[in-house]
Amino acid sequence: MDQDPERHLISRQTARAYIEAWRKERKEHDVRSGHMDRAVIDRILAQPGCAGIRYYNARHPKGHDTVVLVGADKDGRALWDGAIAEEMVPCPPFCDPDDV
Repeated sequence: MDQDPERHLISRQTARAYIEAWRKERKEHDVRSGHMDRAVIDRILAQPGCAGIRYYNARHPKGHDTVVLVGADKDGRALWDGAIAEEMVPCPPFCDPDDV
């Protein structure tokens, strides 16, 4: 995936607009956001051949939405034999006090 990394960056204003558009459509109990420690992300990125992270929307066995993070190679293929992460800290109930 030969891409310009700058194309992924957006302004705070654009991010807030995207988030607000999603929130207008969300169900009352949907997870709004989540947090994952840097150490987990660094571990995924440190894998041989890892060029980025692919995320998958997922449903936790406890019933809430989550994401699964998997390393991806330069062609965008998931590195399923490496470090895979979930267990994000969901919001709600654990929200950023300055939440947009």
